[in-house]
Amino acid sequence: MVVKIMKQTITFLLFSALCGSLAGAAAGFAASSFSIRTSQPVEWNQVASSTPPIHTTTTSSTLPSLSLIPVERRAIVPLLPPEFAKRGSSPSVALYRKPVGNLIDDRVLTQDKLLGQAVALTTDGWLVTTASAVQNVKLSEITVWRGGVSGSIEKGIIDHLSQTVFLKTTLRGLPAAAFARIQDLVPGAAMWVESDLETFEPQVVTGLMGRSTHTDMTSSEFASRRLLLNGPSRFAPGTPIWDPNGSLVALMETNTEGLIQAIPVVAVAASFNSLLLEGEIHHALLGVHAMDLSVSRIHGDRMALPSAGAYIRDDKKTSKLGIVKDSPAAKAKLKTGDVIVRVDRDILDGTADLGEVLSEYKPGSSVTLRVLRGTQDLDISLVLGNVVTSEILK
Repeated sequence: MVVKIMKQTITFLLFSALCGSLAGAAAGFAASSFSIRTSQPVEWNQVASSTPPIHTTTTSSTLPSLSLIPVERRAIVPLLPPEFAKRGSSPSVALYRKPVGNLIDDRVLTQDKLLGQAVALTTDGWLVTTASAVQNVKLSEITVWRGGVSGSIEKGIIDHLSQTVFLKTTLRGLPAAAFARIQDLVPGAAMWVESDLETFEPQVVTGLMGRSTHTDMTSSEFASRRLLLNGPSRFAPGTPIWDPNGSLVALMETNTEGLIQAIPVVAVAASFNSLLLEGEIHHALLGVHAMDLSVSRIHGDRMALPSAGAYIRDDKKTSKLGIVKDSPAAKAKLKTGDVIVRVDRDILDGTADLGEVLSEYKPGSSVTLRVLRGTQDLDISLVLGNVVTSEILK
């Protein structure tokens, strides 16, 4: 029995020695091969995780020594407008249809009750949204929500010039929005859609167009231009669109089949200032109906018409005359067939339509219009009138 145990022990020791020799030979071969391929120090690129890279250096022996190199961590760049990243909040609020019932389950603001969004203009509760967000609903049926706090609406005024609505709410301490420039609303510009409160989706402007068809007439007291974006998501009316600086560009009006139409906020500042000062919204009056040539498609001979400008015409569909009776345009002897190409220094080059340009002038302002009448270039001076474009909502 003792002899058998000694034989097994000797066999085990011989087998262990053989395995150790083979392992040592393999390690030596690997080390020598590695030192040949890496005659210079090797540094691996940092992987996706926060694990620091490993640095290897060769020594006098064939085995490499490993040492850790401390790597400075870089802050993750937030994918949202930098201004919002800096201040940490958005001026947006959500508009809901007020629930019915007293139980908690009855008063939960679910997605099916969402009417749209609005943007704060002042810290004392003034908001702006689109008419499409609050249509077919009474102001008393709307609740405003932001940051865990809900409020009600005290007053609502629609501005027919831009189809926007100003709401006075009980919410306080809201951050006020800044407005973007009309010159920045160009095809290809990068924008951010706030799809939900403080949730942003990148979008690209695909174009600018008239609100209606390419041949319809629009009033000089109506801002018809709409911003076009193309995206697969659906957004609620009044959803704000921001530029990379965190300035308000437009408010969502309609969103069908991935085509987004939004109202540029060009006239919002002037309308809101007028509302605060006078209790109603006053705008400059010219008194023409015209076709925006920058979005019109004309087959064949253009009959000396330029590529942009406001082409004064009678509206056959509505029987409205191109020149409104007793208007400043009529008193200045403008005629049907005239093309307005400039208002003072503001050129109608397609960046803004006539209604948007006139919205920046105060009633009673003296302006000079550059007009094309056939082959003639005329400068016609006139004094703009006054029109009330607001209506109180109930």
